[in-house]
Amino acid sequence: MKTDRRSPRRLVALVATTLATLLLSALGAPAATAGPVPYSDPAVTGSIGLCDKAGKPVTSGLITDRPFVWRAVSSVQAPDGYSGQGRKATLLAYQPRPNTSADQWSGDQLTATSSYTNPTYPMSQATPVDFTLTDFLGEFKPMVNGLLQLRMYFGIPGRGTYNSTYPATDIQVTGNSWHVVQGASVPCTGGDSTSSEYDNTALNPVPTVVATVPSNAPPRSVSASGTKTVGATTKPTAPTAARSGASTASSRAVALAGRKCLSSNGSALPVAALVVVPIALAMVLAMLWFRRRAH
Repeated sequence: MKTDRRSPRRLVALVATTLATLLLSALGAPAATAGPVPYSDPAVTGSIGLCDKAGKPVTSGLITDRPFVWRAVSSVQAPDGYSGQGRKATLLAYQPRPNTSADQWSGDQLTATSSYTNPTYPMSQATPVDFTLTDFLGEFKPMVNGLLQLRMYFGIPGRGTYNSTYPATDIQVTGNSWHVVQGASVPCTGGDSTSSEYDNTALNPVPTVVATVPSNAPPRSVSASGTKTVGATTKPTAPTAARSGASTASSRAVALAGRKCLSSNGSALPVAALVVVPIALAMVLAMLWFRRRAH
């Protein structure tokens, strides 16, 4: 029986073609990466950076720190019509809930409304009488892997509060500490911000507003009339923090493109290597074996 010596060559050619196809597929396919949070919020556009009292970025802290952070800075400007004279920003925290859309989550303010000087970087300034994260957790405990979402809402005289889209950052609470899992790097000193509670030029309280907050003060609530209650003291603030009802389709159409994740995306190259290298080695061994047999 006559042996077809072209068969080894055909086999090698077939292996080479298969190898090339797998290589192109592996390198061309997008890398599979796990998202930093197990939920989505299509209203998010941009992120929020957090700052300490010295004007330095912070990405972690204790839930007992008062205030939670000293300044929150948006990576994006306020929407059209909300960045002019009298512009305001407020930092809030929200409680992600399983199988619930983000516009139905519960939340509360972490700071009072703040004016800010640089429209490029909206800022919310905290004061020594603002919430700790422990205060917030007393109202809304995390329901998804210890995760909370921070949001910044915008306001301007005569137009109320804008919360159809917003910058957001996600933090995770572990024991007595928290850390950022998805946020942004922002210039903490790219402008100045003044809380409606305090004269922040020296971060000193104005005696006629609020002097102290009792350690046993009840959780602060935000009423529909737009007043924030701390213990027995009531002061003006932004309208209700807990947003209910679905936003319009146009406002909710803003995707997560403005969000900057702290974690980087993986590369497809390691995946390709795991697939291609063994096949390449097998092809070389097959070629050597058929060459020896041919001789």
